[in-house]
Amino acid sequence: MKIKTEIKVGLIAVITISIFVWGYNFMKGLNILKQLHNYTVLYDDIGGLQEANRVTLNGYRVGMINNIDLSDDHPGKLVVKIVLEKSFDLPENTIAEIYNADIMGSKAIRFKLGDSPIYAKSGDTLTGSVAASLMDQMDPIKNKAENIMDSLDSILFTLQLSLGDDFSENFNSTLLHLRNSAQALDSFLNDENGQFPSIISNIEGITLGLKNNTEKFDGIMANMESFSDSLANSNIKTLVNKMNSSLHSINELFVGINNGEGTIGSLMTNDSLYKNLENLSHNLDLLLIDVKENPKRYAHFSIWGGDKSEKKKNKKNKTKE
Repeated sequence: MKIKTEIKVGLIAVITISIFVWGYNFMKGLNILKQLHNYTVLYDDIGGLQEANRVTLNGYRVGMINNIDLSDDHPGKLVVKIVLEKSFDLPENTIAEIYNADIMGSKAIRFKLGDSPIYAKSGDTLTGSVAASLMDQMDPIKNKAENIMDSLDSILFTLQLSLGDDFSENFNSTLLHLRNSAQALDSFLNDENGQFPSIISNIEGITLGLKNNTEKFDGIMANMESFSDSLANSNIKTLVNKMNSSLHSINELFVGINNGEGTIGSLMTNDSLYKNLENLSHNLDLLLIDVKENPKRYAHFSIWGGDKSEKKKNKKNKTKE
């Protein structure tokens, strides 16, 4: 039995169209030969999401965006249809979140699985959300940077008004002095006939002398070590105890003197001797005054043989006898 030409053409056309449809979906990443699960998500703004973009779960691709269209039942909202190639349980409170898939800003959807014990069925509507983009996260930082720049601009303007031209002149003068100081220091260090080479030479001489007298220093250190050993081996404790005992005895002696004990204590505390000496001194003063005023009461002889009047009295006495 021969097949008619029309039937052959029709079969070839059906096979060609089937292959084209399968290839088109396969190029989109969708294998229509597998069992598919369809879900619908409503969004207020999809942020540039496009058809054929991927759908992931924990970073693993599980499906793709099949269609995006305006909602007839919810004005102003967008209906995104998702096709899942993988068969897995999806809780009904799962969130389909739009996020940035790469640094270029390509969008994709990722599932944030819920904790509901009831699972969504193919054709159900899931809750949608949009993650904050990198630019949205940078907005607060951008605002703070703008505020900081405004503050710096205000500060610089205030400084300019307050400092004026004098500050610029003083600053330039300070820089000039610093440059002159640096040049002077450089000249001081590089001058071969200056003081700096002489100082370095003296330091080298001192270090060389220390190096040459190392043996003497070693001997001095050995003597000091020997002296310290002798001092450590000496009976210092006994000497200290004896000194403490002597100081204690001296302390007791002074306490006794202060209390009027003994001869020295009596002299220190009793004033009778002082009073007697004071009276004796006063009587001697009176005696000397009387001797000066009446010397004849105390002297009856002469250096040259006695007093003439006394001789006359003696002669008269003899004649009367």
